[in-house]
Amino acid sequence: TPLYDEREYNTAGQLIHSNLFDLTWDVAGRVTAIAQSHMFPGVGSAPSQSGMVSSSFNYNAAGGLTASAHALMNQPSLTLPAGFTPSDVVGFSSMGYSYDYSANRSSAVFNRDVSGSATPTKITRTYNMFNGANRLASVTSTSTAGGSIPTKNYQYDASGSVTSAAG
Repeated sequence: TPLYDEREYNTAGQLIHSNLFDLTWDVAGRVTAIAQSHMFPGVGSAPSQSGMVSSSFNYNAAGGLTASAHALMNQPSLTLPAGFTPSDVVGFSSMGYSYDYSANRSSAVFNRDVSGSATPTKITRTYNMFNGANRLASVTSTSTAGGSIPTKNYQYDASGSVTSAAG
């Protein structure tokens, strides 16, 4: 049986609705919100269930993404299997980004709510540039969950192509 998808567009020609998601756009043509249908594990004899995840996005004046947030929506209501948490579905609940004067991402913070924990897991990344060049040199990361996260170092050939991303 064929599957059909109905789509709706705004007057700017931007997709705003399909059977799987709804999109909201700002006047600069950037997506500011997504409500998306997902399939989740079922409970008992139900093999799966449908639910909605919402995402929102904020931008700076230069158009760079500065923040995003993601959450499991209340409707339709879901009963997750034992040991399965909303963060297993949504992943990171919020993310924030900052940029340098050249509009390169300079840092990022990722937060994930963990069931049974009073504080979310937080990963902080710093993006380091080569001095005097507009190229990523390395990414360093730390986590409140403990353990070490290796630094990723980048090398380039004469034409500017990445030749190594070790770490």
